[in-house]
Amino acid sequence: MDSMTAHDQPLTGYEQQLRDMNAELLISSVRQHELTERWEKAEGLLRQSEEQFRLGITNSPIPVIMHAEDGEVLTVSLSWTLLTGYTVEDADVIQTWLTEAYGYGGDCVRDAMHDRFLPPVNRNEPMDAVVCEIVTREGDVRTWSFNASVPGLLSDGRRFVVGMVEDITDRIRAEAALRVQKRLLEALTESVLDGILIVSPDGRMLHHNQHFVDIWNFPPEVIAARSDEVALRWAAGQTSDPSAFLSRVTEIYLQPNMRFREEMPMKDGRVYERFGAPIHDEDKRLGWVWTFRDITERKRAETVLARHSDELEATVKARTVELRQTNRGLKAEIRERRRLETERLSLLAAITTVQEDERRRMALDLHDHFGQQLTALRFRLEILGIRGYADEQFQQIVAETQTLVRQIDEDVDSLSWDLRPPSLDDIGLAASLSDYVREWARRFQIPVHFQARRFGSKRIPPDSETHIYRITQEILTNIYKHAGATLVDISLEKRQGVAILTVTDDGVGFLPKARKSKPVGSGGLGLVGMRERAAIVGGTISIESVPEAGTTITLRVPVRVTRKREKNGQ
Repeated sequence: MDSMTAHDQPLTGYEQQLRDMNAELLISSVRQHELTERWEKAEGLLRQSEEQFRLGITNSPIPVIMHAEDGEVLTVSLSWTLLTGYTVEDADVIQTWLTEAYGYGGDCVRDAMHDRFLPPVNRNEPMDAVVCEIVTREGDVRTWSFNASVPGLLSDGRRFVVGMVEDITDRIRAEAALRVQKRLLEALTESVLDGILIVSPDGRMLHHNQHFVDIWNFPPEVIAARSDEVALRWAAGQTSDPSAFLSRVTEIYLQPNMRFREEMPMKDGRVYERFGAPIHDEDKRLGWVWTFRDITERKRAETVLARHSDELEATVKARTVELRQTNRGLKAEIRERRRLETERLSLLAAITTVQEDERRRMALDLHDHFGQQLTALRFRLEILGIRGYADEQFQQIVAETQTLVRQIDEDVDSLSWDLRPPSLDDIGLAASLSDYVREWARRFQIPVHFQARRFGSKRIPPDSETHIYRITQEILTNIYKHAGATLVDISLEKRQGVAILTVTDDGVGFLPKARKSKPVGSGGLGLVGMRERAAIVGGTISIESVPEAGTTITLRVPVRVTRKREKNGQ
């Protein structure tokens, strides 16, 4: 025991306690070193993870912004920059983003972000999307749907936010355009008087107007169901044949390309016209459109019209029988009038023939008998004048008597010429008219230009010559009495089997319809008389006259030429 070293001596309580404390300190120091190494390693991994996270955000195809809770913008994705035109360098704090990009939409984003940082923060609860408008760096206004989340803490202990956006500008615009189109459709369908229903392929009522509801008297619950099947069951009960109505609809729906139009009688007497047609987008069927039109009044009008039409047809048939009878009577009357007109013209022709014969005879008598006696009287007066030459008074009486006799002789010749010019029978119409016109111009001191063409040796019928001659006489007489003309042009020609006489004067003219005319045999021909003379030989007379502008009378007579006649027209 004496040989034990100091180390082998038993420790006191204090020493043992001190040793234990040293051992614990040594162990704690080792552990602290290990924790420090682990912490440093964890911090390195965290920083590496944060950098990778930021890199993932930068390359994200979705517009993403990452910022700390104090407003520092940590990073934005390239798609964010492409969409807004701003980089991190342009707006390094979130307030700049809210002011520059969001504009008046920034308040709603700011409020939403503020709510996200109010404790307690639930990281697993997503932020409700905020729809707002932003203004890009180029000034383009876009509509965003923005939401954000708080994934955790940064390496420096700050919370950070990841915000993501969806550019819904095109969708918003499309929805706005769709709303406009829907309102236009509603306005259009409500403006027509027809009931309109659009049904989807699965039987849903997509659209209807108020007229459709009113026509079928649908209760609110039927409309609220928006089911074509429910509406059909209600509507069928109002038709005159419900089963046929439903069968017809089923038949139509089984034919996707069928278009039809038909009438539907209702129980209450109304009649509707139903039209149906499918709606397609290329080969895809989008639904079916139905229109319903109340044609009750039209059907009633058609019924009344049909009844009136039948009555009118019966009346027309009866009237047709009466008209046929009247027509037969009129035809008979026309035939009788034509017969009488033919007889009248024949009688006129006979009368004029008798008149011309009588004039010819009277002209011959005046010329042959009375003319001879006047000639004998002139000879005797000459003898008396020779024998009583010594008595001057007697000589004066004889001279005066001789002058009177010569005047009477000329008057007899003129009267004989007027009654029937012998040249008309001897040398024909053209030469006779030429002589008559020359004598008429000399007697009344009115210049006349006369021209005859295509009248050769071939004569026209004597009755035609006579009537043309007499009509010419009457025209010249009227010119002398009424026209006050200073010049007369007369043309006589034969063209294509028609003798044409044209007489033009430069007189005062007249209104043909206003001039009173006299018939044949009333002391002068007049217009009516001239027309009747022309009608006797199948001719016509046309008159063109204007007050103070002269008159033109044209006579056309169809003729057939004959050989040169013997004297006196025999």
